[in-house]
Formats: sequence, structure tokens, C-alpha cells
Amino acid sequence: MAPRKTHASQVCTGIGIAELTIGGAAGAASVADEYARAQKAYDSNPVRKAKALAISGSQAK
Repeated sequence: MAPRKTHASQVCTGIGIAELTIGGAAGAASVADEYARAQKAYDSNPVRKAKALAISGSQAK
């Protein structure tokens, strides 16, 4: 599907850059699933989380 031919009211809802891929409802579900998988991997790996927080300068939540 060409990005200019989508009928969606918006292309990106803020989850992340992966949402820039247009795919209708199936694409949105795929992005949400990937976001959940990535969040779980991030949360379950304290070393990865510490490195990411050090790079971003953020505090752990």
C-alpha cells in the first residue's frame, strides 16, 4: 500500500518509528505486538536497561 493512499486519520500514534509502516489494522496489530515484545525484552534484561538509561541520561522507573 502506498503511504499516500492510506485512509487512516493519522499514520503515527507515538508508539515508535515502526509505526511509519502503513499496513492497516493488521499492520497496527503487528506494530503493537512488536512493541510489546521489545518492551518485555528490555524490561527483562537489566544490563540492556542500564546501558539504555546511561546513554539516554534517564532515571530508572
